Amino acid sequence: ESWNLVDHADRNLGEAYARYMPPQVDRHAFPYTSPKRLISVHNVGLPLVLVPAALVKRDVQLQIPSFSAKTDGSDSRPARLELILIAALAAFVLLQILKRLELARGFFLYAVWAAAVFSAPFVLFSSQIFPEAPAALLVLLSVWALLCLRPDRQRILLAALPPAMLPWLH
Repeated sequence: ESWNLVDHADRNLGEAYARYMPPQVDRHAFPYTSPKRLISVHNVGLPLVLVPAALVKRDVQLQIPSFSAKTDGSDSRPARLELILIAALAAFVLLQILKRLELARGFFLYAVWAAAVFSAPFVLFSSQIFPEAPAALLVLLSVWALLCLRPDRQRILLAALPPAMLPWLH
């Protein structure tokens, strides 16, 4: 859907499904307004997060035509790389939170951090096109904002914005 947002500026997946998807594939889009207009059952949050990857992929293909033979958006390497970078940023923010909390120092601080970032959600989902990594980053940014900023109305509102975006991710 990210590629569709970049190329057509809409969520209609009808043309892409008709052209590139075999009929036996479980389609995650349904005709909500017309038979030819297929809209994803998933929220638009994750595709919006992945728009930078779609833009990079499109620009690289324009400059280096042999970069990928797949021009239909099915090459997910840029999106996977972006999600890995998001997971790395989430791991960094988690480390900053642990340092700020001062619950442990030295070896124990990094052992707790490693136990979290090398656990199943980070390791298994960081390179998959799932909303777990962006969701983790949003929650961690909110916690970091609450810990690092002086609490007043504006800062609490700022800290509330990342979790408010969570329903848009899935």
